[in-house]
Amino acid sequence: MTDDGNASVSEETGIASERGSDGGPATGAGTDGRPERPGGAAAMMEALNVRDNALRGFVFGFVFTTAVFTFFVVVPGVDRSPAYYVALAFVLATGLGALVTSALVLRDAYRLTKEL
Repeated sequence: MTDDGNASVSEETGIASERGSDGGPATGAGTDGRPERPGGAAAMMEALNVRDNALRGFVFGFVFTTAVFTFFVVVPGVDRSPAYYVALAFVLATGLGALVTSALVLRDAYRLTKEL
């Protein structure tokens, strides 16, 4: 290999790896010798602002559902059990929240692709 004192060869794998002066991985490298950098699903979710978009989407779904429930169930005074309407309101709130969240994430994805 080389005369470099910081390089070592694993006896099990036969692969050379860079070592720092303290014998550990080189600075900025993970335990397997690759540099640590943000990536994967967590970095993508952060770049697309999924948490903020989900908050906005589900708040919108809840507010819209509250308005629909008020105008179509509470104000007219329905004869049926309100439990059915509460279940339908839950489905509307979660479905609309997921739909709005998806639209907001797609908007952010489109904006990120235009920057590249």
